Amino acid sequence: MKNNIKRIFIIILIIINFIIPTTLQAVEIDNNIPEEPIQEPENPNPGENTNPETDPPIETPTNPPVTPEEPQNPEKPVQEPENPQSQIQEPETSTEQPTTYHQETYTYEQKSDNNYLRFLEIKNVDIEPEFDRETMEYYVVVDLSVDELEITANAEDRSATVKILGNTQLEEGENTITIIVTAEDLSQRTYKILVTKTDNAELVNANLKSLYVKGFEIYPTFSSKIYKYNLTINEKIYSLEILAEAENENATIEIKGNNQLKEGNNTITITVTAEDGITKREYSINTFISSLTVEVKEENKLPALIAMGIGALIALILLIHIIKNKK
Repeated sequence: MKNNIKRIFIIILIIINFIIPTTLQAVEIDNNIPEEPIQEPENPNPGENTNPETDPPIETPTNPPVTPEEPQNPEKPVQEPENPQSQIQEPETSTEQPTTYHQETYTYEQKSDNNYLRFLEIKNVDIEPEFDRETMEYYVVVDLSVDELEITANAEDRSATVKILGNTQLEEGENTITIIVTAEDLSQRTYKILVTKTDNAELVNANLKSLYVKGFEIYPTFSSKIYKYNLTINEKIYSLEILAEAENENATIEIKGNNQLKEGNNTITITVTAEDGITKREYSINTFISSLTVEVKEENKLPALIAMGIGALIALILLIHIIKNKK
């Protein structure tokens, strides 16, 4: 019985809470509607409301018919001007400046600045290192019977010009051939070929037989005909041990730049001087050093364990409470 009374009371409260705000809102809407004054319609024809018995009739004025006026001299013909062109007046020329200005635009053709070689080759002779557009210096060894070299050099840009100097009348010893590439905008780039003319190739041999960096690996893989290498080190280091061996055991090797290394790019050069004391080759290792190391931290699992323990404790308390209520 008590439960039924409670249910009825709750239903009554819901109905009261629903009906009263709705009624108040409707009353409020009715009160807010403005009253418009009733306007009498205007009479577009005031004559319709007149009383024919008391008011006199309204007379409408009658207008006489309009007759078109006749010309005074109908027989006189219209005279045309003798010279119709003389009646046309030419517009007067004004000496004042116009109020509008037109800006002329000029288009300038941008000339190419590409002064790189695309191809370089010497007939029947190998050049060292292998051709690369960014490599400006090459080496060649020929015997005493060679007086002239046939060189093929092509520019990347068709508008560029190529000029070769010093490839004829070669003398014993070291000769320098220059290849000048002139771009369309007249900027220039010079490639050099150092030619050693000798009857003893071993005497002028300045090539390396091997090249290593202790503890690290250079790339690309070493070759006596490759003169530029790269090395990346991800730690703080101030010096490197370079292991280099020449093909000719009588050649000398000089290493520079492998000490007092700094953060960023460092260039290490290995210069080989042949047995003749004149012919040289230069190898380089571009070394990049970065001390930024990524530390992997172990995940802290303590907060997760605490949260799991609290959840388990709450679940246990609720379970005990439910068992007690069932009893």
